Amino acid sequence: MSTRWPKPLCLPPQIAGVALTFLVAVLHTPFTFAQEQPPPWLICGPDPPSGNYTENSTCQGNINRLSGTLPKNVSSSPLRFSNRNFFPDTDNFTTAYYLVGSQVVSKPTDAFDAAVRLLVNTTAGYAAENSSRRFATGAEGFDGSNPRIYALAQCTPDKTVDFCQSCFGTIINRMPEDFSGVNGGGVFGTWCSFRYEVYPFFSGRPLLQLLVVVIHGNDLAYPIRNHEQQTRCD
Repeated sequence: MSTRWPKPLCLPPQIAGVALTFLVAVLHTPFTFAQEQPPPWLICGPDPPSGNYTENSTCQGNINRLSGTLPKNVSSSPLRFSNRNFFPDTDNFTTAYYLVGSQVVSKPTDAFDAAVRLLVNTTAGYAAENSSRRFATGAEGFDGSNPRIYALAQCTPDKTVDFCQSCFGTIINRMPEDFSGVNGGGVFGTWCSFRYEVYPFFSGRPLLQLLVVVIHGNDLAYPIRNHEQQTRCD
């Protein structure tokens, strides 16, 4: 049996000439071209950059400290970068992203959702009123399968109380649509964010402790809260 070879592709003379010219240009281009421009992470300072990266500089020290710290705190240290100035954005959802838990809580989910909303709203309210940091953490008792729920809320410290309250309200209102019945989740926007889990995902004691009484009746359970059941751990 004879071997069948693919039919060669013949290009028109004009296209073949252009291709040959391009190939010659590529082969004669010095490979050091990519090295002539320093990588973007070697430029330090705000825009415009104040200086270039040098060995044993303050910039190098900061990079080394961050590179050793951020991987250990990735879940509690959201980092954002962009090729444009995003600080003037007033729409918090311009770059919001979601973290949704992978497991669905056992029924009844209505009780769990209500407990999460209570904890997240209370934690966010405390964060908005925290003038020094606009940050708060909280914990709440629930039931045997999920004995405690944890939450974290933060708003950029340069914003006012009213702005942070409005920002939190916007992202928390999405909870019934995006996080119903799941054991963890969060929304991370430009100006404010929240997260909740059924395990402690932040360091230190919660700033807020909510004691919740759960009443089991039929297939539903609802958390009950009064002013005496909320404590602040300042």
